[in-house]
Amino acid sequence: MFHLRTLVLRSTDVSDDGLYEIGLGCKKLEQVFLENCKRIGAQGVVDLIANCTQIYALKLAGCSQLRD
Repeated sequence: MFHLRTLVLRSTDVSDDGLYEIGLGCKKLEQVFLENCKRIGAQGVVDLIANCTQIYALKLAGCSQLRD
C-alpha cells in the first residue's frame, strides 16, 4: 500500500475505475486534486471517499460528468 497524502491529477484521463483503484491502494490520502478530469463520474468519487476516509480536501471543478 502506498502512503501518499496528496495526489494531483488535474486535466488527466483518470476514470471512475482509476479512482476505485487509487482508493484501494492509497488509503492515507488527505488531499486530492482532480480539476478538469472529464472522465470522472459520481461513482468514482463515491468509491474514492469510501476507501480514503482521511480526505479533507477534494477539488473537482471542471469535471463535466459531475453535477451540483
